[in-house]
Amino acid sequence: LANHKASSPPGTEYLRMLLATHLAHQPGTTFSYTNADYALLGAAIEEATGKSYEDYCRAAVLTPSGAAGTLDQDLAVLWAFGGWRMTGDNYLAFYEIFEPRSSLLGRGVIAWMSNPAGKTYGRTSFPAWYGLGVRLRNRGQGIEIWHTGSWSRRLPAPTRNSNTSTRAFRSPEGWSVFVHSTPLVGGNARNELLDQLIQAVRSIKNWN
Repeated sequence: LANHKASSPPGTEYLRMLLATHLAHQPGTTFSYTNADYALLGAAIEEATGKSYEDYCRAAVLTPSGAAGTLDQDLAVLWAFGGWRMTGDNYLAFYEIFEPRSSLLGRGVIAWMSNPAGKTYGRTSFPAWYGLGVRLRNRGQGIEIWHTGSWSRRLPAPTRNSNTSTRAFRSPEGWSVFVHSTPLVGGNARNELLDQLIQAVRSIKNWN
């Protein structure tokens, strides 16, 4: 951001920088989160389809799932690796794409995503893995799908400052929750809140 406006999408010079950056580890040896691959995926989508990343994703993913969203114009630099802006109900509609019986992803994708082989991370007492842009885990009641997001930056005027965090979760039973907070909530608070929400929902015996 020192040499690039936050309101402008990353250009070819940014992609060149990513491609010139060496991997931190040999593929398949160590889990290391990065947004570089999402930026490259966005470029690949535009090259392959001849459409803008936003238009293609809206037509191929959001609209079929009944969701709506736009790329944030003030933070266009985040583009394919965090630039979407949508309301909570639209985010939950998007999360329906992970429904195992959904035809949007297909059985092959669901099977790959549900298999932790080669995708595990961290040290936990239960299987936890990463696939298709979300985190997955099985704590004994089926596969849970979740992810967190956070952004805290002070940007020069007229771009607004941003200090926010989110948490999305889909249960094995098929219900989802989405939490957005401003200012950013750090530490383990998001995990504690999610666990309390899970307990609250599962304590209700007759819910639709």
